[in-house]
Amino acid sequence: MIRDVELTYADPCDVAGVFAWMVPRAVAGVEEASEACFSRTIRLEGGPAWFRIRRDRGLMLDLDTTDAGDVDGLIAL
Repeated sequence: MIRDVELTYADPCDVAGVFAWMVPRAVAGVEEASEACFSRTIRLEGGPAWFRIRRDRGLMLDLDTTDAGDVDGLIAL
């Protein structure tokens, strides 16, 4: 698992509003959402993967992939 990858974004971006919007729309069994994070399982070319985006000291990404070759593609999503 790779932890603490800081994601960049352009201002103005209502990060809190985006997380709040996701909470009632999370797909049960696939996604989890709260006011501070969003996680999801997905299928990539190399197999299943999981990621979580969280508000911490910026916007941070945790991820786990079956194939290390999928990491760059997942970050680019």
